[in-house]
Amino acid sequence: MKRYNINRIIITILLMVYVVSILSIIKGEQPFESTNFLEFVIIGIIVVSITVFASKDTLKKQFEEDKVEKDERYLKNRGAFSYYFIILLGLLIPIILGLASFIGMEQLSLSNVAVLFLIIGIVYMLAIEVIKRKF
Repeated sequence: MKRYNINRIIITILLMVYVVSILSIIKGEQPFESTNFLEFVIIGIIVVSITVFASKDTLKKQFEEDKVEKDERYLKNRGAFSYYFIILLGLLIPIILGLASFIGMEQLSLSNVAVLFLIIGIVYMLAIEVIKRKF
């Protein structure tokens, strides 16, 4: 169970860094420009302590999910989905850029790219969850 606590701490910190940087880019600012480092550390300590010490049931659930993830059928389906998802992205990006050019969009702002990246990431994670629940 100690391994799951360490994994949870690392994942929580990485998600905080990711969210703070993406949200600041979406607002049109430099990443971590408006974020006070002391506030970031205090919020990080609070969130990590809540996620680690709040529930032991979640750790047991994560242990059971690891068993599912090691299932060969799940790994095969997840790999196939990831492969086709990347192929689909490779096909859609030129089409979307062509459509954007057709409607007169000459430049993509960094905030638009960040929003698009966030949406693609959420769709991918939801699809992986659906695949996981099927097995």
